[in-house]
Amino acid sequence: MTGQEEEPRIILDKPVPINADFVDFEIEREDWNKYKLADNTLLKARFVLLGVLMDKSLDELRETLKKPAPDQTPKIGFGFRSQYVFSIEPPKKLRGTPDTGKYSVAELRNSIVEEDIDFETLRSTWNSYLVNNGIRLKIRLSPTLVSRTGKFDEGGMPIYVIDSNLDVKITMPEDIERIIKQRRNRAKEQS
Repeated sequence: MTGQEEEPRIILDKPVPINADFVDFEIEREDWNKYKLADNTLLKARFVLLGVLMDKSLDELRETLKKPAPDQTPKIGFGFRSQYVFSIEPPKKLRGTPDTGKYSVAELRNSIVEEDIDFETLRSTWNSYLVNNGIRLKIRLSPTLVSRTGKFDEGGMPIYVIDSNLDVKITMPEDIERIIKQRRNRAKEQS
């Protein structure tokens, strides 16, 4: 083995503990990602952050990090309340008869007519949020599997089933990053 995997600095506990509190945040950037599907449909995807939950305050985390326990990685319960928004702009040839029916995910998955449609990324951006305690969040929503069903919405647009993935980057305030670095250096010296 030639490489060494870096030890996690802080473990994000999942699921978020029930005692977690909401913390306020500011939107720095929230934008659309765009994809061109092989069927010539433009797919737009957007992550909308509605709430942030944490089970520890940063002061509690600082105290935990200062304790001499280099063999344990501190844990913090962190969670998001969010919505995923997908919009399509299909070519006219893919449009059909408007339908006001409401379908379950299972019904839609059973009505797929084109599965695993290839796509090209036209634009992929990170949304950015600043939590009121100094934590910076970067979040990106990306489709992983796109399939077209034989169903149509009330405007006659084809309904797609979209599986997606969320990428998350969390940057702690500088003083916590400094404590983590010192803690890591102490652990290296002791081994």
